[in-house]
Amino acid sequence: MANDQMLQGFKAVRMVDNSPLDGGLVLGALASGYGTAVYVGDPVIRVAAGSNVAAVDTVNGHHAIGTVPEVALASGADGVAVYGVIEGFEQIPAAEFLHAGRASVARIAKIRPVHNVVFQIRDDGAAALGATAVGLNAIYEIGTPSTTTLMSGAKLDTNGTAPSADASNPLRILSASRKRNLDGTENDAAAAFCLWDVVFNNDTEADGALGI
Repeated sequence: MANDQMLQGFKAVRMVDNSPLDGGLVLGALASGYGTAVYVGDPVIRVAAGSNVAAVDTVNGHHAIGTVPEVALASGADGVAVYGVIEGFEQIPAAEFLHAGRASVARIAKIRPVHNVVFQIRDDGAAALGATAVGLNAIYEIGTPSTTTLMSGAKLDTNGTAPSADASNPLRILSASRKRNLDGTENDAAAAFCLWDVVFNNDTEADGALGI
């Protein structure tokens, strides 16, 4: 059967113990000098420089200098510790879009920490992985975002670097998702563009000390 092909990036669905998502979202600052657009569903890292070096005003309030960790788009490369996944943005008068952080515009992102969270991500459709992919590690690519939904283009790599036992890869595949396709058919692990449940192997908040 054919799976849906619409990309969504990473979408948090539950905790690793199968309980509902718990805890709140944290914040991340995208600097005005950061020249890369980011979208809902994109994974982000903490920037080594620390926190916002300029104040940011949004409809939610004033974010003074040094109060919000600075973030940037994660690359998907081995060994890169991920901070979280973007679930939205605080609105500011100069950028009304709530689902996209435009390049070179200071924004405050609402972020789901990846620690102990299961995410769904669709594979790139280049190869059908099958049930034997469950339990393996994988990498992801930051692809082209959707111009209609403004959702992340992040996708699980099936053949550039095929899933394997390599624990240095950023993702571990837990299972094919139980979410059905839009036409009501089951998500099919034996077909291209399968939607997978994954966890991040390396995150910056593994000790549970979440930044805000």
